[in-house]
Amino acid sequence: MDFNDDEHIDVCQNIEVGLKAQYEKNPKLTDAQCMFALENAKIAIKKEFGYAKNERVTNMEEAQGIIQWCVDIGLERIDKINNLTLKEYINRDRENTKVSK
Repeated sequence: MDFNDDEHIDVCQNIEVGLKAQYEKNPKLTDAQCMFALENAKIAIKKEFGYAKNERVTNMEEAQGIIQWCVDIGLERIDKINNLTLKEYINRDRENTKVSK
């Protein structure tokens, strides 16, 4: 599947908007910190849906804005818009991690 066939491409775009905002808010934010935050965002959204109970989400200050942004988007979209599932959402977050590298 390419981007033109992805009915949830706007989720990636929404996540990117949050990443851009965090980079602007915190110019010292590194790409490595951003990728770390995205990985933790996957855990955090799983926790919101009752999964990943034994996994921990970082308390690193630099990551909190990205994590919260991704969780908010997930709560707004998962099971509510275009039949987006938690698994599909996590896959979109994974795509953003690849793009950030």
